[in-house]
Amino acid sequence: MKSNLIQMPSSMVLARGILRGMGREAPCELLLRKQPLGLDRNGMRAYRYTEWTILHAPLDLPDGEYTVATEDGFSFPNTRMQGLWLHGEPENAEALEQQETA
Repeated sequence: MKSNLIQMPSSMVLARGILRGMGREAPCELLLRKQPLGLDRNGMRAYRYTEWTILHAPLDLPDGEYTVATEDGFSFPNTRMQGLWLHGEPENAEALEQQETA
């Protein structure tokens, strides 16, 4: 299905996040690439995050599978391996699109 949204340049944003997994929950910061998708028919600005980096997570988190969630409702799968954060694609890119008031 073709979108009627106009593509716009992306920007990097810093946001608070919550890591959940391996029986733990911990705060972190996220560096996110925010991709505006343009205006929808209701005049709302739609966007999605296309890349992310986990920052300032506690060093004592065990290796394993995690989900990181942002304050604006996005969540992303992540793996911690040998102390490094690896990430995959958002589980459902369509569902991750958000809207802001213009």
